[in-house]
Amino acid sequence: MEAIREYLNNLFISLPETPEVLRAKAELLEMMEDKYEELIQEGKTEKEAIGTVISEFGNLEELAEELGIDIYLKKETKDPETNTEKSGAEQKNSEPAGAEKTRTVYCWGLEEARDYISYAWKHAEYIAVAVLLCICAPYVDCIMDGACAQGYISPMISNIIGTSGLFVMVAVAVSLFCVASGLKKRYGKLSRYCVLLDEKAGRYVGQKQAKDSQRRLTMRIVGISLCILSVVPSSVNYFSDLFLEEIVDSSVLPIAGVGVLFLVLSASVGNRYEELDKAVKNAGKVQGKTFQGAVWESAPKKGMSPAVILLLVFIGFLVIGGNLLGSLFFGANIKYEEISSVNEYNYEDIRSLSVDMDAGDVEIRKSENPEDEQLRVEYSGASNRKPTVSCSGGRLQIKEPGRFHWFSFDLSFLRRSHWDRKLIIWVPEGLKDLDVQIDSDAGSVICADIYMKNLTMDVDAGQLEVDSCTVTGEASLDVDAGSADINNTFIGVLKGDVDMGDINCRLTSGTLAGYTMDLDVDMGDITINGENKGGSYKQTATSDQSGSGQPQRIQLEVDMGNIEIEAPVQ
Repeated sequence: MEAIREYLNNLFISLPETPEVLRAKAELLEMMEDKYEELIQEGKTEKEAIGTVISEFGNLEELAEELGIDIYLKKETKDPETNTEKSGAEQKNSEPAGAEKTRTVYCWGLEEARDYISYAWKHAEYIAVAVLLCICAPYVDCIMDGACAQGYISPMISNIIGTSGLFVMVAVAVSLFCVASGLKKRYGKLSRYCVLLDEKAGRYVGQKQAKDSQRRLTMRIVGISLCILSVVPSSVNYFSDLFLEEIVDSSVLPIAGVGVLFLVLSASVGNRYEELDKAVKNAGKVQGKTFQGAVWESAPKKGMSPAVILLLVFIGFLVIGGNLLGSLFFGANIKYEEISSVNEYNYEDIRSLSVDMDAGDVEIRKSENPEDEQLRVEYSGASNRKPTVSCSGGRLQIKEPGRFHWFSFDLSFLRRSHWDRKLIIWVPEGLKDLDVQIDSDAGSVICADIYMKNLTMDVDAGQLEVDSCTVTGEASLDVDAGSADINNTFIGVLKGDVDMGDINCRLTSGTLAGYTMDLDVDMGDITINGENKGGSYKQTATSDQSGSGQPQRIQLEVDMGNIEIEAPVQ
């Protein structure tokens, strides 16, 4: 039998290790083994059986078409109509569209299942630690600011240590993200494949999933608790020493970071189990159809090359050296004055509004003067963060300038004064059918008493509020951490996605039965007019109350938080 396997390996040695080739190899091995056992039962010697098997199945070109790998043996074929040469790939793509394709099913045993579960946790750990480092990166700079304010160290030393610490932690985080990405390449998008688990593997995965679900639940509870409790130290901070005060005030970063670490761990491992579950279900779907079994061959593990390590070390020295030069020669600690500015534009020339802010509050409101014909943009805050305002092709664009400058490292954004910025856009009453797009990294975003065609609001951390507005088309709200409130607003199609926070909708137009709803909450509750609907709720509208021919739709999704909807019943 070993001779047959060695011969087969040599037979396929020149072919690429694609899923089709691996499937064909496994199929041919099975046929050769069956023939060998049949010959042995007939009284043939081992040598005679091996010779017969090799002579019968040893010509790969004769079996290529039956195995479905002829394209890999014949690089070029003749087109019978044109008598021109046609590549194998072109020949494959020219097959009839209705032809049924063979689906590859990967067969996993206990060893493959154990490797996958181990990979799931290792991948999650790399991602979680990287996220923790990104969250905690500004912590060193905050502490150095406190030490400098108390007189323990000079401003130059404070800037060097704080900036270097930030970039080193971010560099390590990026490295961990890269390592995690490399691990994922081993399995790719597993949910697209078909995986069959044998009895031992299925039992092992079931037991591990049950055990890990308890671990993940504990992680989520601990993570949410830490995120909530992270603000406690700063709220009871009574230190007179500025250094200690800054340490306690900024402790929200590492405490919340550890909480997020547990949440990311839980979510990432859960996603890997879901991918495996989909792959197993995919295999079940092809049962009864044409499919071939194949052995899953894991790619060899590769570590980081010395060249990559040396490159990361070089980048680290470059960052630290550049920071030192910036501190000594380019004035990294420049103080910026507080300013106020106003820009005005004729509203008849504007059809869309785009706002991109790093941090600060953004408000879009109806002009206080009903006869106002000018759209007014008001900004107050640090002079170096004054956004640029441009109007071209009917689009008014407001964008904050770039933050970093090579070898100067202006990190004033880490200080609290940088966040005290406000942008107010006053929209004339005569401006209708406006497309509004708002992107904010941190801060509150408010739209009040505005008539819009479409609305897109994206906030990484903060609060969204839509009050007394009309959106005839689609409103899309996306919040990573925060809440979204919709009050007294007409919206044709409402789509909302909140990772951590609540969505509150108070609808005054139409009735509850006139809305088509698709609501989903992973960790939290759905409440409609005070009635708890659990974690998932769907409803089909019974009437077209918008008068547009299409019922109003609400599609909301929250990972951790609640959805609350209030609407008239009649």
